[in-house]
Amino acid sequence: MASNQEHDMMQDAVQRVMEMQRQAQARVHPEGEKHPSQSKPPSKPQPLPPPKPEPKPEPKPSALKSGLVEGILASTGLDKEQLLLLGLGYLLYKDGADHKLLLAILYLLL
Repeated sequence: MASNQEHDMMQDAVQRVMEMQRQAQARVHPEGEKHPSQSKPPSKPQPLPPPKPEPKPEPKPSALKSGLVEGILASTGLDKEQLLLLGLGYLLYKDGADHKLLLAILYLLL
């Protein structure tokens, strides 16, 4: 039953797209000039071919893999949760968050 609803929704979407295309063509080509594609009603839309998988480029070593960032974060003496709370507090501060919220986040760091 769900696939029937999906099929109906898909058909409705296809008809809306065709209607929008017809309206767009009517605006581009006034009534005096008929576009060749408007002379016959559109047939069933052709399904799109599946996308070809693109070869993935080899990832370059990032700063995380080199240990640079990990070394800096380890030297702070804070664990992951505390660093996450500090980052969240910084973002909220830059966004102009309420001071009570910032104090509550700082309280969680204790």
